[in-house]
Amino acid sequence: MFLELITAEIEKILTDEAAVEPLQSALRHMLFPGGKRIRPVLALSFCQDMGGDPERLLPAATALEFIHTSSLIHDDLPAMDDDDIRRGKPSCHKAFGDATAVLAGDILIALAHIAISRADFPESTIANFHSILARTYFSLCNGQQLDISNETGASLLDIHEQKTGALFGASFAFGALGVGENRDLVSLSESLGRLIGVAFQVRDDLLDASATNKGRPAGSDKRNRKVTFLVDDKAAQEKLEEIRAEIDETLSLIKDRMAVSEFTLTRPVIDKIFAPL
Repeated sequence: MFLELITAEIEKILTDEAAVEPLQSALRHMLFPGGKRIRPVLALSFCQDMGGDPERLLPAATALEFIHTSSLIHDDLPAMDDDDIRRGKPSCHKAFGDATAVLAGDILIALAHIAISRADFPESTIANFHSILARTYFSLCNGQQLDISNETGASLLDIHEQKTGALFGASFAFGALGVGENRDLVSLSESLGRLIGVAFQVRDDLLDASATNKGRPAGSDKRNRKVTFLVDDKAAQEKLEEIRAEIDETLSLIKDRMAVSEFTLTRPVIDKIFAPL
């Protein structure tokens, strides 16, 4: 249900804010058909589970997909991870060249803030959406720098939290903001999202080494000499179990504060992240 709404909103924004060619084609190449759009889906699911209106949140939630796609375009560039395949087709720079790919990634950041500006919320809430998104992109850039600078000595968990964790954190913070400007709830929800994001990335590390990852060539992390949990599969599974326990505890705290009976929409998405490979 949410996937179709998100895709329609992306189409509407790209039509209203049309870029010149070949930039517009590059954006469509990356955004359609797109992936699972799990970040905006989580924002909308979490919002509805807590009694909010997901359709009201839709434009702001779409901003999460724009920022995520921007990071993918930039990460795939030769100067970064140098990946030729994304979601089963040529990555943006392979299809349109490095310069257009850089611009496509940049313009998606602008489109993310434009999307937020289209949302029907009070000015103070809109300002919070903008602030969270800006801080998230700042974190993504920090995390990517740590990821490509092995000499920094940053821990793998710190890198995952700065990148995937930050964007998942924003997804849940957006969902909470869709219900109201309760600072404690937004902060707790962001922490929940960060945990889920780290779990998502640990699982992705495991998928990267297997032939089951059809979105890009298996072994991409190894080829780029990136550190992953795969030095010890058992450690990765243990870390997932540890994070799952923290997620369940945080969900319980939110459930008690919001008097939510059950996270009907959010739980199944989380369960998929922890499903056996």
